[in-house]
Amino acid sequence: YVCTYSIPLIKKNKKKYPSLTCAVINIGSTASTLRGGSTRLSIYGATKFAIRGFTTNLFKELRDDGIKTSCILPGFVNTGMVTEITHPGSSDNTVRDQMLIPTDIANAVQFVLLSSPKCCPLEVLLFPQNDVMKYLSGVQSKL
Repeated sequence: YVCTYSIPLIKKNKKKYPSLTCAVINIGSTASTLRGGSTRLSIYGATKFAIRGFTTNLFKELRDDGIKTSCILPGFVNTGMVTEITHPGSSDNTVRDQMLIPTDIANAVQFVLLSSPKCCPLEVLLFPQNDVMKYLSGVQSKL
């Protein structure tokens, strides 16, 4: 519902201030891609794939209004939610130290907002530099 109510306001402001950078930025996951999917996260990946589809269609609706639409697709991010899911009750920082940090996602949002008005980074994929899956399942991903 956020887009339903906010997009008319964004369009109004963009019309009033044409040089204003306006964007709808959704946060998805690399689990929605063939490169980042996991056999342990199929339902999660499917829901994140829906976010990608929504973002793509929204881009087609808003591009002529000069409104950027982007989906940031991070891999594992070092948050309490992820480590509790992957290693419940563990105090081992080996996995956490390999994950992205929230600042990485903030930098991707900034990248979208600062890109040229002629450019819309529709999807930004962020993978941890190291293969976090090998720490979680004992098997490296197929990236």
